[in-house]
Amino acid sequence: METRKEKYRKYREEIVHMADEFFPSESEKRYRISQADEKILTTAKRAGNSISFGEMLQGEVEENDSFNETKSVSPYVAYRQRKSKALIFKFVALVAVAVALTIWYFLIKGRL
Repeated sequence: METRKEKYRKYREEIVHMADEFFPSESEKRYRISQADEKILTTAKRAGNSISFGEMLQGEVEENDSFNETKSVSPYVAYRQRKSKALIFKFVALVAVAVALTIWYFLIKGRL
């Protein structure tokens, strides 16, 4: 099976042998902005429209009509909670197996 390097070797060789006319010049690389886009960019606020990812990760606290507060958990927080619960479960299972094997070892050794 060929690797990616071998697979795309022919394309790299074609690019190396291409004439300079096939590549855009420096003047053609500049992007042109339409008047509407330029107007939007000049009226946009820089810091006011920024997104705080910290709030997204922590989730939002919403108040119900009752006195109870419910927490809306973001997908990342829910994923992290599931992973931590799974890790704790695996650690507890590992400790339980280690204790069981230790007890079994001493029971077998006691018979001999």
